[in-house]
Amino acid sequence: MTTRSLATTARRPAGRVGVRAVLAGLVLAAAIAPVAAAVGVGMATDADLTPWVRLLTTAGIYAPVAAVSIRFRRYDVALIEGALSVLSGWVALFSVLHMLSPDVAPLFAVLVVTSHLWSLAELSALGLLAWLLMPRHIPAPRAGVAIGATALVLEIAATLGGLILPSAGWDVPIPLAVAILSLGTATVVIARGWRPSSPRERAASRWFLLGASLLLASYARLLPQLPAPLIGLADAGFVLSHAFLPLGILALSGVTSRTRHTGDIVAVAQSLAFGISAYLAVEVAAASVGMDPRLGGALAAAALALVFGATVRMTRARLDAVFAVPPPDARQVLARLGEHLARPGSGGLGDLATALKDTWTLASVDIDLGAAGRATAGHPDGAPITLTLASAGRPVGTLTLTGGGRHSLQDAVLPVLRQTAGLIAVAVQLAVVNEEVAATRRRTLEVQREERRLLHGELHDSLAPALAGIGMRLSAAETMLSRGDRRWNDELRALRADTSALTEDVRRLSRMLLPTALDQGDLEGALGELSTAVSGPELQVEIDARGSDVLASDDQLRVYLLLAECLNLARRSESIRWARCSIVLGDTSTRISVHVEPGPFDPEDARTIRRRAREFGAHTGDAVAAGAGTIEAEFPR
Repeated sequence: MTTRSLATTARRPAGRVGVRAVLAGLVLAAAIAPVAAAVGVGMATDADLTPWVRLLTTAGIYAPVAAVSIRFRRYDVALIEGALSVLSGWVALFSVLHMLSPDVAPLFAVLVVTSHLWSLAELSALGLLAWLLMPRHIPAPRAGVAIGATALVLEIAATLGGLILPSAGWDVPIPLAVAILSLGTATVVIARGWRPSSPRERAASRWFLLGASLLLASYARLLPQLPAPLIGLADAGFVLSHAFLPLGILALSGVTSRTRHTGDIVAVAQSLAFGISAYLAVEVAAASVGMDPRLGGALAAAALALVFGATVRMTRARLDAVFAVPPPDARQVLARLGEHLARPGSGGLGDLATALKDTWTLASVDIDLGAAGRATAGHPDGAPITLTLASAGRPVGTLTLTGGGRHSLQDAVLPVLRQTAGLIAVAVQLAVVNEEVAATRRRTLEVQREERRLLHGELHDSLAPALAGIGMRLSAAETMLSRGDRRWNDELRALRADTSALTEDVRRLSRMLLPTALDQGDLEGALGELSTAVSGPELQVEIDARGSDVLASDDQLRVYLLLAECLNLARRSESIRWARCSIVLGDTSTRISVHVEPGPFDPEDARTIRRRAREFGAHTGDAVAAGAGTIEAEFPR
């Protein structure tokens, strides 16, 4: 088993990457600029920025997260986190300016509008984001998404209600409580659904669960009559949660490698969150023991500097551990591949393509086997790598991969592919066989349904009435015998003849069931058996099916079933004594013709034939509906 013919096509034009870079830069600028302005104004005016530390932290932390999400095309995550970071920065700036200039009415109006928009962004981040980040082995329940969406609907309703009826008391925290409930539910789902997988996924789940738990605990500050030290610790926990969440969010978003500049920004932002949380915790502790505020502030600032410096290197190492592609491990890849294919309902070529895509977290996987079939999972993104798969020295198809970054494909995916290409080629062949087996199973079920339908029709329309008539005539013969009527002997002989004829009908019905020749692709032989089964003293049948064995198995089945329907109806008709059937093969269609003599089909039988032909995918002329001596149907090939 070898691999050959490694080819790489041209790279994607740089224009699209440039657009994403510009969008990421705009998000960073729109979020960081108001944060810098608010901090600058606070330092210039010696204002206390503690009330807005949550907003400032959110803006500074999630702006890089949104930028990286844009880079890796997780636009849903980028939209939520980008809106949250940008609006948090501007709300913080407008709040500081309003505190310094409370009499400026336009500033207050802008602050109110921005705050309402920020509330929607916050509720989206709390109620929806976790459901969008579910690991691939944990399906995101619709109920959880509905809870998060409910929080947004309630917030919009409260906002509109406050505008229409300002005095009705719409300022209640119900939307926020619903969003927190959604986040808590999602956290529990992720925790319960967590199972050992790759080291990267385990690290991502740990970071996200830890950050989400701290974030949920920090909202305890909303409880009434909470002591000031606990409020300060809740704020510190909120900031600390943002030291863990970015890593978890980005890893669960499918980011598999980090760019140098953006990754460093994320590392600095997280380290800053560690430092600010230490600053707040030391400040609360100093105030609790009655320390002088200046001395407590100095100690808090020292803690910030120490923690920030110590965690920068650690955070960068964590980023590399979580986002860098792990060394190639063929056994692990095959195990993950087998895990995907072992799921119920899997095993086809499309399932194999999806398993390969998910195993390496790629943008797309295309398996092309030529005439044997083709399957694609995902959407192409970036420069592809095409590999020829070979089994026993014979090429069976090509495998094309995109996504994960050119560095990831060349350095991580390609070495493993070279080791496992032979096994993947065998898996591809098995997938094709699985699809053929599934198609055969579906065809067998269809045949069984048609056989049951034919049996039901015969039993209901012919055998059941005939048996009922024999039973009544037996009763009449018994009455004759009891009365001494000598005609009972003649009646008994007639009943014996009718019973023999009915027995022959049962044999004929058994012969009308789909013959084994049809399973072997011998349509001509199967139609010959059908002609023999239907022909009798009342009806003579001729079928010309020369060359029909070249039809595909599904086409043979449809042709056979429609002809069987026509001949069965012709046999029941009292006006039909002769039926000639022919099959004409064309390049794009197969035409069948049934000519009956002397009389035409009954109009009701003709409508039945037309309906059945339509069910089988054939087209019939309009004359069939009104009854005709010749019926033609055309099947596309």
